[in-house]
Amino acid sequence: MRIFIPIDGSERSLNAVRYVAAQPAFLGDDPEICLFVALEPASARIMTAFNPQTEDEFYREEAAGVFRLVDDIFPNRSDKVTVTYGVGPIAETIVKAADAYKADFVIMGTTGKGSFGGLLLGSVSQEVVHESHRPILLIREEVPSILPMDYLAIAVDNSDHSRRVLAFLQAHMDHFKPGAQFDLIHVEKATPDKPVGTVETTPFIAGSVGALIESTLQHAGMKTTTVTVYGEPGESIATYCEQRSIDMVLMGSHGYSMLVASLVGSTALSVETLCETPLFLVR
Repeated sequence: MRIFIPIDGSERSLNAVRYVAAQPAFLGDDPEICLFVALEPASARIMTAFNPQTEDEFYREEAAGVFRLVDDIFPNRSDKVTVTYGVGPIAETIVKAADAYKADFVIMGTTGKGSFGGLLLGSVSQEVVHESHRPILLIREEVPSILPMDYLAIAVDNSDHSRRVLAFLQAHMDHFKPGAQFDLIHVEKATPDKPVGTVETTPFIAGSVGALIESTLQHAGMKTTTVTVYGEPGESIATYCEQRSIDMVLMGSHGYSMLVASLVGSTALSVETLCETPLFLVR
């Protein structure tokens, strides 16, 4: 398992590193971890003070200052934990570096700006989410407990996005704690009889993606509950997970660009914006 973690020295990015240190079981046996710093090109004014022989040294020192911040988190880094950096537009540089590393998934800290705010102000994590085709785990302000994940949720529909979650589970079930509880969430529009926030325990239709996910989990010894939540998808999933203190929520994502996602709507973007729960997006 190859894990790629972009860091910039901020607390939110260091939270992603803390998560890795706190949840080693989720990373599988003997994972390889790459800590990566993306640096914006220095301005011409700054670089005039450096001759071509020292330009690389300038960037190395900039990156080294960030890497020193993880020394307390990984005090005894093994040869399985590497550090490297790249120079260029931040999100684009991260996406290209993750591809070059052939990362199995990316872990990032995120501020969770609203979709409109993120579009106007810029959010590196949102840009990476919508430009990368690799699975991404987003960690918010609060670092999850060091205890193994006992209670997870999966947002399920009958789309190809949910089929990708099914494929991920089939390939990586050993990353989850045996006997963990999984709530499988399906969202329906609210009605006068089923107002926003209504939660019902309902089975999936036989042969549906949800039923296949449930069967896969149960076959692996996991506990499952299937629920229908009424309301808007993003808000309903985020509210459900926070009210029940879910340790992680998994869902598929279509990977629209930020502009398209903000204009046409994206459940993944909405959950990322609203949900404090660690969010794993399968691409």
